[in-house]
Amino acid sequence: MRLLDGRRPDQFGCGGALWTRPSVQQLLQQRFQVSLSVLSISMLLKRLGLALPGRLGQMSPQSPSDSSSWRGGVGQHQVNTLARQQSADLLFWHCCRLQPVADAESARTPATRAIVLLVGVQGAFWLASYDEPMTPVQLQKVLARLMRGRKRPVLLAMNGCAGQLTQAALAQAASSRGRLRIHLAENS
Repeated sequence: MRLLDGRRPDQFGCGGALWTRPSVQQLLQQRFQVSLSVLSISMLLKRLGLALPGRLGQMSPQSPSDSSSWRGGVGQHQVNTLARQQSADLLFWHCCRLQPVADAESARTPATRAIVLLVGVQGAFWLASYDEPMTPVQLQKVLARLMRGRKRPVLLAMNGCAGQLTQAALAQAASSRGRLRIHLAENS
């Protein structure tokens, strides 16, 4: 997972701005001369706690046809259309969770690593992990890492984040000169 952390496939010559199962497969082949099937990659990602949907329809806050689920009366279909019109990559804030990490020095209290997982419509993803609790400052750093070196703008659909984190995301978007746009669900 450290190999993917905060990086894009194009930084490894695998093409694309988001990770897919085939691009992870290609990276493992290039770096470690390990040949795994796409199904094995899916199982490996699941074992790492990164169970990804094949497509994102089931991840919307409500049904894609429900236009009241996103702020401003915009439904998921309209968010998809907006991203296409702006030639932006559409990413959904899928999770932000803590994962226990084995700590050799302290067997009593395992360290934790927080993971932010952003998932695209077709199941492609970008992830970042860090050792600190998620704070507004940490979120701004994560979003800055996401945008570093990207050619296309990003429309990030966020759902269910705490108010302070939402405000931090909006502040980071404002400083990105239009390269990062945040679309909020009604309950954010």
